[in-house]
Amino acid sequence: MWRPGSRDNRISNNSGWILLAAVGLVLALVGARIEQPHDGTGETLAWVNERPVTRDQLGHAQRRLNRGGGSLAEAELRSVINMLIDEELLLQRAETLGVVDTDPGVRKAIVQASIDRIVDEFSARPVGPGQLEKFYRGHQAVFARPDRVVVAALRFDGVEEALAARAAVTVDGSWAALAASPGAQPLLQLPGSPLPAHVLRRYLGPGPAGVALSLAPGEISQPVKGAGGFYLLQVTEVIPASLPRYEDIVPVVRQEYLSRGREVALTRKLAALWQSADVQLNPQVAVGHPGQYAGQERP
Repeated sequence: MWRPGSRDNRISNNSGWILLAAVGLVLALVGARIEQPHDGTGETLAWVNERPVTRDQLGHAQRRLNRGGGSLAEAELRSVINMLIDEELLLQRAETLGVVDTDPGVRKAIVQASIDRIVDEFSARPVGPGQLEKFYRGHQAVFARPDRVVVAALRFDGVEEALAARAAVTVDGSWAALAASPGAQPLLQLPGSPLPAHVLRRYLGPGPAGVALSLAPGEISQPVKGAGGFYLLQVTEVIPASLPRYEDIVPVVRQEYLSRGREVALTRKLAALWQSADVQLNPQVAVGHPGQYAGQERP
């Protein structure tokens, strides 16, 4: 848990002051400018050069610093508020120096913080089992397992060696006999587990993988050019596509639901910002047509 550092403005733990009164004294001692609250809601904890530090900011800071959960003690809460005031003072200093306009790193951090706030608002919404199951039913192609095949492969340095080895076995001949042929080299990098087409292409290359996927189970291919030589291929097992039961992949469905929902929330917010903003492209330097964004035509 984050612990407060030492400050000259410590307040006795035995004082019976309420939190806001204690904060007022602390801020007065460090020289921050505090005005009397302008609202009766108590949402504003302090003013720093007439800029408010709010309970909402305090709540975000507590969640960020207190990952272990539990309640912070009063002294810890005061220290968190002091930290927020430090941040506000530094932000105001950065604005005075024009850092936001001139430092790309700061701009990037601010943009990322804005994105995080938008997607966090979506992630914080409760998700019921009915919503997840409805999402699963509507996106079954996402969760379906594709066809998978088990492929055996041998590599030969030359095409003549590969042809001779293939001719030495029957059409449905023994793969073990083929593997014992002169010059046969197993592809050690190829797993013996079932692989979907896109993974098979990664191991064999597009050409050999396409040939393998066209074979009937047990059929031995003609020599096909591959990395480092010529391949003979055989499909030993085919596992058809299947759809897992919802009950068996609930965590996967939840993760996909949240991932897509965050993207949608960000897209909608950006579309709303575009619609409410006055964006004008300089026709002298604009490149290409602005096109469409999130269903809204850009200016």
